[in-house]
Amino acid sequence: MLRVPSSSKVHPDLLTNKVYVPALLQSMMSSENKKQWLRSAKCKGDLVIDGSASVKWGLGMKERLLCTRCRYVGKHYKLYNEVPSSIRGRKAAQINVGSQIGVASTSIRNTGFRRILNTTNIIAPSPLAMQKQANKVNTALKSLNERSMCDIRKNLVAENAKIGQQDPFLVNVEGDTCYNNPIFKGIFSRFGKLTKLKKVVSDSQIFVLVMIFVRKQ
Repeated sequence: MLRVPSSSKVHPDLLTNKVYVPALLQSMMSSENKKQWLRSAKCKGDLVIDGSASVKWGLGMKERLLCTRCRYVGKHYKLYNEVPSSIRGRKAAQINVGSQIGVASTSIRNTGFRRILNTTNIIAPSPLAMQKQANKVNTALKSLNERSMCDIRKNLVAENAKIGQQDPFLVNVEGDTCYNNPIFKGIFSRFGKLTKLKKVVSDSQIFVLVMIFVRKQ
């Protein structure tokens, strides 16, 4: 049975949970074992992760190995997959981009996500780094949604023309209106409180839901 060494002999960060790509971790271990053996075949030390030299890239990690007996120290390995990019500079980690896409589709936001990571003993990225990544991801998502809606509208016009609709640019919708507060008679009194009307409009072709709020006195 494997046993974790006492905390006094291990770097604190190595007692936390980290996210690695297993195949990349396996490749690092295999490569460094061969290099260390070629350097000193008689060394009986163990190759361990150098916790003091770990490099964080959001949720991604770069690690290196060192020998517990001889002075062998390996090079750093990226243990995360990168997002392909033609732009010069450091590439984004897939895990960072993917996590922000997930956060954008929920209501927890970065504050809640950092709380979840920390309570699972995973050191969360800094709030500033997460916000920068979120800004990039949200801009890309907005652009993707706009292109998608543009294609949907073009296809809708073509479909309406095929079925013989007189004006193919018109979209048939259904709507409903209701008061948004319990003061139903406030609208009839000039001294009554401000009353809001909520109108919901939806269609069955492009599945767009529009909510319109109208304030009246």
